[in-house]
Amino acid sequence: MTGSKDFIELFLRQGSPVVVAFVLYRIINLVFDLLSRYEAAGLFRALFNRRRQRLEKMLSQPYLSRETRNLARAELNQMSRRKLTGFSEPRLQEKITCICLRHNLPSRYFTRWRTYLSEKNGVIVFAGRLYRYVWRFFLFINLPLSTLYLGFMCHVFVQIYGFDKLVIILSLNMLVWYLPWLIMTSPMAPPPTKEMENYISAYNAPSAETN
Repeated sequence: MTGSKDFIELFLRQGSPVVVAFVLYRIINLVFDLLSRYEAAGLFRALFNRRRQRLEKMLSQPYLSRETRNLARAELNQMSRRKLTGFSEPRLQEKITCICLRHNLPSRYFTRWRTYLSEKNGVIVFAGRLYRYVWRFFLFINLPLSTLYLGFMCHVFVQIYGFDKLVIILSLNMLVWYLPWLIMTSPMAPPPTKEMENYISAYNAPSAETN
């Protein structure tokens, strides 16, 4: 009861910053609770498996034309590559599969840059300008502001629970919202991104020479 009273007093005394932190905490908890309750990933897998089963059944139907069966076979191939690579665009799937095989990379290696990759005129295009903008925004705006807000929230709670609880307060804030927020919003760092660009450049080189 005393804890509830202190929490209400904290709301009344500090105002909007505590409200924002509490709302973020509740949203994160709600998302994880929904995912665990309804097993969203399992539902998506069930839908894809059902479509796969229908396509596989079409291959065994003798009255279908060869073109129709070839189309069903091509879509099954795309579905398998989507599951392997994490990309849904067929031409990009094929090129990424070739790079992964050539350099012995994990099949889902490129998913960390999925937002910035596309296929154009037979080559893989990396949106470097967009990536640099997102990285700088994270480094110079998101990270400093989030860290300042973390410090402010620790200051607020230290005033209520005492300086001797600082380590606990800092740990809880980092686990509840600070680290999850940074993980969700941070792009890949420049060194691994440069390595990824080198793989793409090596793959695109023969096409560039042909053109």
